[in-house]
Amino acid sequence: MLNKVNYVSQFPKFEKVTSLPIITNKSALWKYENEYRLVNIDCHPLIEFPSAAILEVIIRYRMKDDIKTKLLDYLNKHYPAIRISFSKLSPLNLRWILYTHQ
Repeated sequence: MLNKVNYVSQFPKFEKVTSLPIITNKSALWKYENEYRLVNIDCHPLIEFPSAAILEVIIRYRMKDDIKTKLLDYLNKHYPAIRISFSKLSPLNLRWILYTHQ
């Protein structure tokens, strides 16, 4: 379920949007992030990690408010020291930027 992101300069073509390679490929511009993605295909309701295993959670700006609220409540209760950031679209250069919640 935990997959290392594959940073690519050119995206391959896929038949299905839900295929694992398309979910775990990202532009080479983001390689510095050294990102892993949790892909919960089987829809497990709860996946726990040791608190030292998670350094930061980045929440995309398009996440539904009710899900975001539940996630933030859970993280604040179980991982109070974790860094939480939110992405948003920069109006100047149309690239994603982050701002930190804490």
